[in-house]
Amino acid sequence: MVILLDDDQARLVDEAENSRTNLERSLGCMDIEDGLMVEEWDRKAQVLNKTLKDGAQWKDCLLSMEFKKRREATATTSSSKHSVNKPFTAPARPPSHNSLKRVRDDDDNDERPKKANKRARNPPSKTRVSKQRVQTADSVLQGDSATSKELRSSEVQLASYALETLCALGNRAHTFGILLKDFSSTLWFYDRSGAIASAELDFNKDILSLAKFIIAFSAMDDTRLGFIDVLQAPSNVKHGSKAALAPPDLMDFSVACGDQKATFDQLLDRRFSFVGRGTLVHRGTMSNSRRKVAVKLSWQVCSRKPEWEIIQEALDGGCPERYIVDVIAHSVHCKLSEGFRRAIRGASPPAMYEDRELRIIITELLEPVTNLSGPSEIKLFVWSTFHAIYYLDKAGIHHRDVSAGNLGYQQLDCGRRLIKFFDFDHARKHGQQQSSRHFTGTLPFLAIDLLLHNTTPYIVRFDYESMLWTSLWIVVCYEDGKDQCGVEDHPLFDWFNPQSSMKQLAQAKIAFINHFILPSNRRFAKVKEIFKPLVYCFADGYRNEEEQVEETLCGHVTPKNLSNILLKGQWGEGDRCLLPSCEQCSRVEDSHGLVIV
Repeated sequence: MVILLDDDQARLVDEAENSRTNLERSLGCMDIEDGLMVEEWDRKAQVLNKTLKDGAQWKDCLLSMEFKKRREATATTSSSKHSVNKPFTAPARPPSHNSLKRVRDDDDNDERPKKANKRARNPPSKTRVSKQRVQTADSVLQGDSATSKELRSSEVQLASYALETLCALGNRAHTFGILLKDFSSTLWFYDRSGAIASAELDFNKDILSLAKFIIAFSAMDDTRLGFIDVLQAPSNVKHGSKAALAPPDLMDFSVACGDQKATFDQLLDRRFSFVGRGTLVHRGTMSNSRRKVAVKLSWQVCSRKPEWEIIQEALDGGCPERYIVDVIAHSVHCKLSEGFRRAIRGASPPAMYEDRELRIIITELLEPVTNLSGPSEIKLFVWSTFHAIYYLDKAGIHHRDVSAGNLGYQQLDCGRRLIKFFDFDHARKHGQQQSSRHFTGTLPFLAIDLLLHNTTPYIVRFDYESMLWTSLWIVVCYEDGKDQCGVEDHPLFDWFNPQSSMKQLAQAKIAFINHFILPSNRRFAKVKEIFKPLVYCFADGYRNEEEQVEETLCGHVTPKNLSNILLKGQWGEGDRCLLPSCEQCSRVEDSHGLVIV
């Protein structure tokens, strides 16, 4: 049962048992023994419309309820206790045509679909994605008043409703749920840091507390209901109406960032995740200049340095502007600990694990690097990415997530293309301590040593290796900017097979660079000879490496060696302007012919 938003009043939608079963299927839920299954956020909207009466959608949901009459089985877990503020976690999954998977995220375990070309001019296509299990152990958090208990199927089901509500549009900071079982009820609160549950309320002893909550809920304003107030509805939409809070999409909505304002005109990326950043990216138009931009909203860990500060440190450290996205505006908004959590846990609550705040950044709009699938274009990509990593390292910064979804290019008027990094969410200064428990990266592009030794300190060689895997991925999987690979028959499936261990994934990559064979792939055949010196440089290094991680793979993978390989193969021949004079190029530092020493 869910309470839905309407223009005049809240509507109560009560599903029959068979409709509830269909709803569970559409959410991807199975019996508790099989775990909670979750599909991608871009599942077809009409499937959900059929499961909720009157054409309602999850964006309309204000409050979820789950009813249980029978004693239910508990989830099979390795631990029967919950940890405060510990998030949902999910294993890596095969990528859809436009989605890659980030695993073992540094500050959160969300965003199973890795950002896919989020600065691209076209939105992600809707593709079939196979379902994978979400680990249920330690998934739902308990409040101070709740006792340790095993996770039950009803709790998982209620959490799945909250997941759908939070991700329907990306304009929610939190949501609520009520679990009714026999003659007791539990109140639940969900946000990007986890969930909090009340103690069980016994109807025979204390039905007044539940009544108080329902009465208070009906009096909440938009912000207390969880709607993000930084998103401004179009001027012709009444404030507080359904059209303002739960529109079909966020087109024509705007966001103020400092003294700048951008209006959304196309969805580029939206994370389907529970705990974590909940990233929302739109293409937009600046109100003052009409410039096309990318607008990103995300719930970042407060202790993590904002990416615009890291970008500025890179520029101050000598990294040329041509390798880094242009930041137009940025701002920081509400913290989760200062919102409903403060009301729930009191004015002086215990320390909150990885408190989050809403950050907004507006940058220039870049084209997706997956459009660069030709031999000459991919050589330009590797040439530019190599120099970007080199200069970032000289500035004392590791990017730590070099992937197809974090790089784009700017097309100059003369036709020249400038490859740029635009996502620095996971970048860190050299030697900076890691506050979280996991390494970061995108599974198909992770360095082999990171797969084998996931606690090793990060070194620049990992970024160089991710550059190699990313470039090979693009030429194998893309043609004219379109993904040509399915999930089941993906030619690089062994790089991200969800059934494989990290060691098995590493072994598959080692076998690939040693033999460098990919049968029946004409896109790969076009660039195989070009890539051989670069691939064998890493292969020779791994053959000589002992058990422990070696910074340069026994001297094989150094900036100087990589530079010599690229210069000898004329990888940078496309990084020049062919016009006699070009005002744009005159402002760009030309790295052609640079020798790293």
